[in-house]
Amino acid sequence: MLGGTYGHIRLIDLKQLFSNIYEHIFCELKVIKSWRAHTQAIVGATFVETHNLILTCSKDTNIRLWTKTGILFLIIRFTYRIFWRLFVELLSP
Repeated sequence: MLGGTYGHIRLIDLKQLFSNIYEHIFCELKVIKSWRAHTQAIVGATFVETHNLILTCSKDTNIRLWTKTGILFLIIRFTYRIFWRLFVELLSP
């Protein structure tokens, strides 16, 4: 999963990349699904394996929960920047 500076999420297939790493050093990544998830840059994204959902947060101060097919499940909007900064710090590796 990749998050973009323009708010896009791209799900990629890594199976072909890791099937034989020495043959695929310069291969293109196969995009399985792509969609506009936010209005500004995505600053964090994670896959919630137990529920099969994708959690994203963006500079637009929204946290969104998605299905793997790109269907929006939930939006949480932060109105105070201080809470938003704390959340981004918690989500960052």
